[in-house]
Amino acid sequence: METNYEESYRRIMEYQNEEHLRNQKKIRWGIRCVILIPMIFLMLMFSMDSSKVVFLVLWIVSLFTISAYLIYVEYMDYTLQERLTELGDSGDSQNVADTNTTTDQQAADTQTADTQTAEQQPADGQAEQQTQ
Repeated sequence: METNYEESYRRIMEYQNEEHLRNQKKIRWGIRCVILIPMIFLMLMFSMDSSKVVFLVLWIVSLFTISAYLIYVEYMDYTLQERLTELGDSGDSQNVADTNTTTDQQAADTQTADTQTAEQQPADGQAEQQTQ
């Protein structure tokens, strides 16, 4: 059963890495489009004698469309990362519980040692006052 869990976890992590790489490629292409498409509209606008308002509107619409696409891709990548973080946290919950138990035991031991030290300090202080 442990190997089945490990295999599933490995496949999920591979899928996440592949999807993240695909999203990075999409973002690169989107940024290239943000640069190239306005340049194309700019060249068309100055080379043609038709209405420049049409090209200006197309330029603005293309920028908004590409920006919306880039925001969508980045949001999908972000939600994928968040889901994997949650999956990793729930998968490690047993380890976290074991760590918390160990930490609680160490804290109790430290508190006991501090209490014993605090009880000894007044006794030492009283001995110093009696010697003076």
